[in-house]
Amino acid sequence: MYLVSSAILLQNGLEDTKLSPHIQVVMKGNINQYKIDTYSKWKVDAVQEKIGCCGGYGDIDYRSIHIEIPDTCRDPVTGNQYKHDCGEVLSWYMQTKTGWMCGIALGICFFQVKMHFLFIINNIDINKNHAFKHTIYIFEVVITIMAFKHITKLKRQI
Repeated sequence: MYLVSSAILLQNGLEDTKLSPHIQVVMKGNINQYKIDTYSKWKVDAVQEKIGCCGGYGDIDYRSIHIEIPDTCRDPVTGNQYKHDCGEVLSWYMQTKTGWMCGIALGICFFQVKMHFLFIINNIDINKNHAFKHTIYIFEVVITIMAFKHITKLKRQI
C-alpha cells in the first residue's frame, strides 16, 4: 500500500489530488464560524498568519458573510493583503514536504522486502538448497537496482 501510494504521489504530486478543494471547503466552514466560535477563529488566523494566505477561496469568504477582512490576511511588513487563497498556498507547502515523506516510505518498503528475502534464505537449509540461495540473491539485487532506477526517474520528474 505504501509503495503504490508513494509512487503515485511522486509521479503526480499533489496537483491531481483533492487536497486543495478540501482545504478550501474546511477553511470556508471555519470562516463561517469565525465570529461565533473562538476555536475556529484561532485555526483560521493561525493558518493565514503562518503560511501567508487569505481565506479558503480568497477574501471573498469574508466579504460574502459581511465580516471585515482580518489583519492575518495581510503581510505584517508591507500591510498588503495576500493574493492567494489558503487552499493553494497550503497545497504548495505540502508539495515540498511530500517528496521526502514518499522517499522514507519507499525506503521502508524496500527494507521490508529485503528482510523477507533474508528471512526466507535463513530458513532454508543452505547445504541442500545452495542453488536456490543464489537465485534469491540475484533476484534481490535485480529488484533493488530496478527500484532505485525508478525512484531516480520519479525524482527527476518532480
